[in-house]
Amino acid sequence: MIYGFRLWRLQPTILTLAAVTLATGGIIGVQVLKGQQDADYLAEVPLIALMFLVMVLHGRRRLAATQERLTAMEQMQRISRLRRLTNRLLLLASAGTPSFLQVAPVATDHLVLDALERWGDVPRR
Repeated sequence: MIYGFRLWRLQPTILTLAAVTLATGGIIGVQVLKGQQDADYLAEVPLIALMFLVMVLHGRRRLAATQERLTAMEQMQRISRLRRLTNRLLLLASAGTPSFLQVAPVATDHLVLDALERWGDVPRR
């Protein structure tokens, strides 16, 4: 159950699996030797290990699928920004008449500051 809260790296996972298997097998083995349990209960030890391995594989597959979804979403966002830019450029290129554009003086200080704010370096969190 603890493994389901956070995926571990491979080495701690293998060590935990070995420890759980040996501890469970040892406890059941001692009980079998004392006559408190039937030897059939030793068959549960590999089943517990197998169940743990299936849980590990499921968690890793789920993490990989989540990573793939996030990558796909990032690519779609990039494509969406490029699509908007392409549409604007196509609209500008399709304007065949001079009346489409209006020539007017522009205060470049505000234009440059706005461009720096939009396209400047943004520190990541």
